[in-house]
Amino acid sequence: MKLYSISDWDSLFETCETRKIKALHWWPKPNKHDGLGFKRLASQRDKVDLYCAWTLIGDIASRTPRPDTGKLLRNGRSLTAAELALMTGFPENIFLRAFEFFTGPEMGWLTATDVLGKAPYGAAADGGSESPAEPISQAACPANPGEPPGTSGGCPAEGRKEGRQEGRKEAAAAPPLAHIPSEAEFIDTFMVDGIPIGYLRKQWIKFNDTGWLDGRGRLKPYQRYVRQWWSEDRPTWEQKTKGNGGGKRELFVSEIKAIKEAKQARINLLRFEHAREEDGQFLWPKEKQKEKSECTTLVREVQELDSKLAGVKV
Repeated sequence: MKLYSISDWDSLFETCETRKIKALHWWPKPNKHDGLGFKRLASQRDKVDLYCAWTLIGDIASRTPRPDTGKLLRNGRSLTAAELALMTGFPENIFLRAFEFFTGPEMGWLTATDVLGKAPYGAAADGGSESPAEPISQAACPANPGEPPGTSGGCPAEGRKEGRQEGRKEAAAAPPLAHIPSEAEFIDTFMVDGIPIGYLRKQWIKFNDTGWLDGRGRLKPYQRYVRQWWSEDRPTWEQKTKGNGGGKRELFVSEIKAIKEAKQARINLLRFEHAREEDGQFLWPKEKQKEKSECTTLVREVQELDSKLAGVKV
């Protein structure tokens, strides 16, 4: 898995003012268009998509909590092109193309670092090395902002070696990496509880802002939290939506149908892009087993939603 970060973020996209801010809500972006890199970008046939993706990548990387600002990292794991698409509402393919183009030797606007599995929060190096990243103890070998660990100015070679050994021990003792639910997965978890989708979306955004992991790096028991919050907020929420009357059950059914349609659309897209239909069967290439597995899971979830709809009396 790769962790993407904006090259030289600290020197190019930080100012004395932004460094005082813990969580950025804007980022200083150069406005010149006469650089060689920009000229190369403008010469591409898909320059509009590339520039759009670059701007969105900068927006998301700037919101990564410090000290990892400038990296595509959230809640202890690297962000994928599919997740960037989910977060921004823009097509996944423009981010895949941007990763390829901006990490190229002629551009170098992005740095791709190989990490094992999901990158621990704040543990992946943001340097330009092409070799797989090793876990490094930040306490033993702190790096300056924007400077890859292991370069001059960080710590002596002996300290780096000890840091790597400590990092390996910490990685071995670390708790299993938690699965952060997508918005659709989060909403689907509570559909049997009849919690309104608007309320669930609000709570999902809340977890995204405050973090899904506790101080020990474990996933917060969000199911218990949300059900408790709903029991407390339900009177107020229903008061705000008063007047819907008998339409509440109809709204619940429409929410299930909306999630089902979203999952079915994803199934259709996966089959269209990665599989071949023959005699009513979908054949998947060997190198597309990940997509096949995702599709199989989604098909099962759609069937479960159908069962829910069959059991609801409108």
